[in-house]
Amino acid sequence: MSIRDGIKLGIGVLVVELAFAVISLMWNGGSHFATTKYSTWPKSAEFYQLSTGQDRFSEHETNFEAVTVVVDHQTGVEYLRTPDGICPLLDVDGEPLREAEAGADE
Repeated sequence: MSIRDGIKLGIGVLVVELAFAVISLMWNGGSHFATTKYSTWPKSAEFYQLSTGQDRFSEHETNFEAVTVVVDHQTGVEYLRTPDGICPLLDVDGEPLREAEAGADE
């Protein structure tokens, strides 16, 4: 086997590996790693609707780009949601802000 034949063989192997990589990426939907996005927890209506049929959570736009307020209509607690995460909105005493009509204790 000559050096030229070895180079041809090496290039052929690289082409085959590249083809397998492209096929693998296409098979996985463009993702390098195959991931399944499903919950292992059983579905529960308590996270979707209240007993009145109203959606439990609602999302409201703010005057800031990519920032929304999420309201839990069961507890009345308001949350600030950004692309980086979510946290409760607090009043000056450090208590969670609540939507006025949602809290039974108000």
